[in-house]
Amino acid sequence: MKTKFLVFIFLIPTLVLSQNFDTIPIYSDTLIFTSAQNKSTPTLIQDSLYYMTIEGKYHVAHPGGKKDAAHYYCYYSCATAGNCNVNVPCPGLDSTDWNSEITSLRPINDVYSSSHFYEYIISGDNSALNFTFSDGVYSDNGGQLIINLYKLVCSDFIVEHPRNVTAYSCNEKANFWVTHTDSTASFQWQKKSGNGWVNINNSMDYNGTQKDTLEIFNLATCMSGDLYRCVVQSCNTDTSNSAVLTISNSDANNTYSLDFSNSTSSYVSLDTSVNWNDVNSLSFSVWFKFDTSVNGNGKFIYDLADGNGNNTWDHRYRFGESVTNSSQISFAIEGTNSVIMQDLAVNKSVLDTGWNNAVVTLSKTSNKARMYINGIAIDSTNISTTAIKNELSLEAGNATSKILGRRASLTPSSHYYTGKIDNFSIWKTELNSSEISSLYYSPCSSSIGKTPDYLWEFNTGTGTTDLDFIGGNISNLNSGVQWSTDIYEFNCCSNSIYDTIAVFDTISVFDTIAVFDTIAVFDTIAVFDTISVFDTIAVFDTIAVFDTISVFDTLYVTQIDTVYLTVTDTLVIDISLIGVNPIQFQYQVLVYPNPANDILLVSVPTIMISQSYSIEINNSLGQSVFTAALNQQTIQINLNSFAANGTYILRILDSGGTSIIEKVVILQ
Repeated sequence: MKTKFLVFIFLIPTLVLSQNFDTIPIYSDTLIFTSAQNKSTPTLIQDSLYYMTIEGKYHVAHPGGKKDAAHYYCYYSCATAGNCNVNVPCPGLDSTDWNSEITSLRPINDVYSSSHFYEYIISGDNSALNFTFSDGVYSDNGGQLIINLYKLVCSDFIVEHPRNVTAYSCNEKANFWVTHTDSTASFQWQKKSGNGWVNINNSMDYNGTQKDTLEIFNLATCMSGDLYRCVVQSCNTDTSNSAVLTISNSDANNTYSLDFSNSTSSYVSLDTSVNWNDVNSLSFSVWFKFDTSVNGNGKFIYDLADGNGNNTWDHRYRFGESVTNSSQISFAIEGTNSVIMQDLAVNKSVLDTGWNNAVVTLSKTSNKARMYINGIAIDSTNISTTAIKNELSLEAGNATSKILGRRASLTPSSHYYTGKIDNFSIWKTELNSSEISSLYYSPCSSSIGKTPDYLWEFNTGTGTTDLDFIGGNISNLNSGVQWSTDIYEFNCCSNSIYDTIAVFDTISVFDTIAVFDTIAVFDTIAVFDTISVFDTIAVFDTIAVFDTISVFDTLYVTQIDTVYLTVTDTLVIDISLIGVNPIQFQYQVLVYPNPANDILLVSVPTIMISQSYSIEINNSLGQSVFTAALNQQTIQINLNSFAANGTYILRILDSGGTSIIEKVVILQ
């Protein structure tokens, strides 16, 4: 009996092609079964993909038994004996019946082919494919198999790379996208971090991080300059070009402001239909930029009255320079020709040199009038005993009763404003501190979720009239008011606050401290404060200073007592004086550090522990994220439980739950 065998040595195909490949021919040959065969392909490179076809049919020893590269499809003793010209395999025959040595290699489409043509995908492993055939007698054999081998070269590629995007802090989102030839490819977006790139994941800031389009939310100016790219995985790995995100910190919808500096008698009269009748709350917001070259008391930014032009009125709301102190800005309410509230005032030193935002809120519910400058609570007063408690109204009046840029009357005297004004808004409700902070840091009207009842954006840019963006009420530009492209911008990502705080507290110190220790202090302390010291201090130690401490606040501190300092160990003294209005030293609460990363400490004086004070921290949405009673000397707040970095409002509440002071805390 003759020994006949055919050996194909292949690797198992592991991939069905779904990407785009180019084929490069690397081997072609024919196996002829009338002679011995021993042939090899070139070495197949590790992990490279190859495409092979085998076409043809043959028989060995008996012409009635026919085979091809994948099937023993006819045998002389099967049910169709004597008729092996059929196009389907004989019953009972399959691929395992004719050559057990190659059963691990199967075609991509593993079914019998009447044309005897089969395709294979092979992954290289740095070895060759071998084709061997031997037989004792070759004269009774016949047929041939044609083998063609190709290397697969990925032809998928990035068609469109991400483009640079300019967005506005007021917009909902910014998009980057990439286009690839392979519709089944996978995507991973990355952001530049330091000298490398890191993968980003879906979060409150990102969506589509593993898709062809990346969406970026919560846009802020600190994101300007961020670089993004996409890694695309197909039949190979493609990395896109990087694209830069630019954030404009001006309102996309804000293109003009009003300039009152070109005339000594410039003003804008608002539509007389601006009115309300006995509402529970009011809020006013205006952006302004003083012309510091012009001085004078009582330059009114807005003055809303309901008089008939004869200098008489029942209700009046005015904001601007104080009529009695040009170093202050103030908000006042007048009843029937008399001032009933002018307690909201603050030194102009708290203002930025450029654009500023001022918000004033009035509420019968809380009995409070509050003033906010640039998103921060500056001053408040109780209105429960004033006439304003009984009524918050404004009648229609006449054409000179509701004015921007001067006093609302026929005889404005010297109350003309010099500078610029933009976006004047009125709500018939009270905005909370979180909404006011959002209004400053992300000042689209939609950003706070409350639409103003009146909003003048002043974006017409030409002519002498401008429409109320909300209600269609007209404002008329008079006597030299000019359109200006000098518009406000927003500091959406401020990580540090450098407020100048004037402190008027009197501090009495009666301690006697003698210092006998040798203290090595490696701080270099740069002090920019003006300090009047009348104390006698005996110091016997040598102190070396190497650290750098930058102090950005201006402190006016007067010490009038004799202080004798005695330190018996390492002395670390941290003095934080916080306040605008005078406060008593024994009620001083220290909150540090600010900005903070992980832990915020609150130091409570002993005298306050038993008086039912409490502390509350709200996020930018006004939601409470932390509350605690001030019932111990030191309270430690774990900031890791907070949802995100950003600006938070810290309030001290009295025993009745009324906020007595509000401060900004920054989590970074």
